[in-house]
Amino acid sequence: MRGQKIHYSWWIMLACCFIMACGLGIIYNCAGVFFKPVGDALGINRGPISLYMTLMNIIMTLLLPFAGRILTKYRIEFVVSIAFVVDFLVFGSLSLAKTVTYFYVAAVILGFCNAFILLLPVPILINNWFKKRVGFVMGVALA
Repeated sequence: MRGQKIHYSWWIMLACCFIMACGLGIIYNCAGVFFKPVGDALGINRGPISLYMTLMNIIMTLLLPFAGRILTKYRIEFVVSIAFVVDFLVFGSLSLAKTVTYFYVAAVILGFCNAFILLLPVPILINNWFKKRVGFVMGVALA
């Protein structure tokens, strides 16, 4: 084992783990923590503020077939990088929101970006870089 370099594909798997941890882990698992404080700050109940997550998921689901074609047609690192930057800026701008309507508009943009970030890049990258043990590597990356 001494002197052997780690194959580049394992670095790809590690990057996929970070995509899933940061994307799904932070965006989805932590969203509910903010519903009550944000709703209180805007003077609304949790229902209308949590509707933005539903809207974001609907938009993302509708765009997944198109996102899959775009990710396989163009350079995946370019498309995912642009989507990450826009996603980051829109999430940051949510801290400036004064109305729930802003959350709904942001949800449309976030749903569009998340279609390119969250669910599709990991299986595409894993299938491109691994020929053996694809199921194992995909399981580790998605876990």
